[in-house]
Amino acid sequence: MIVDLLYFQGCPNHEPARILVQSVLAENGIEADIREIEITNVMDAQAQRFLGSPTVRVDGVDVDSSARARTQFGLMCRVYREGHRATSVPTRDMIMHALRRAVGELGKSDG
Repeated sequence: MIVDLLYFQGCPNHEPARILVQSVLAENGIEADIREIEITNVMDAQAQRFLGSPTVRVDGVDVDSSARARTQFGLMCRVYREGHRATSVPTRDMIMHALRRAVGELGKSDG
């Protein structure tokens, strides 16, 4: 499993997102390669389909299911919404759902 953490230099939410991802992985005994990918310009943002910093993807899929159809790519801060709450990093639940989905898919490919 690969967890990508996309960010731009100077993003204040990059580090809290990394810590949260590591924490959720550790709490659930899930091993994953965490790749930190710096987005440096608008062309890079378009190519990476970067929705803002930080963006967290598990096996290439955004942890925020509501954002998967978005196309506003660029160098900007990202806001995650869950119900009426807005946060600057994905929620623990978003990360857990994405990890569980990926673990389930891994299990299906083994059988």
